[in-house]
Amino acid sequence: MPVIISCVNHKGGCAKTTTAVNLAVSLANGNNSLGIKPRKVLLIDLDPKGNVATTFGLDKKNIQ
Repeated sequence: MPVIISCVNHKGGCAKTTTAVNLAVSLANGNNSLGIKPRKVLLIDLDPKGNVATTFGLDKKNIQ
């Protein structure tokens, strides 16, 4: 069953992007020692600044 997790706050600079990226990577990787299986993750950045793309080293102009 799909689960939606949102990182929301109106204030800027409160680590929303950092939290979302770290959570997404952690879920995607899983943890064998804890018995946590890797998950399929869809990370959607609704921030006009688009910092998630920058975090992953993607060129924002070429994202479709």
